[in-house]
Amino acid sequence: MRNVHANRPDLSVERLQHTRDLMDKAVRDCLVTHFEQLIPTIIQSRFYGAGSWQFTRI
Repeated sequence: MRNVHANRPDLSVERLQHTRDLMDKAVRDCLVTHFEQLIPTIIQSRFYGAGSWQFTRI
């Protein structure tokens, strides 16, 4: 939101917050939460070209 406001100073912070809230409510389960336990797996992942990811579990 900071970057949007920096690029669009004509939009108030309140308006941007309101729009964000509406977007969050519009799509069920759109917010990613409780992901912290996955961070080590993501960090140790290896990229194998062509857009495919392979994850190494610890």
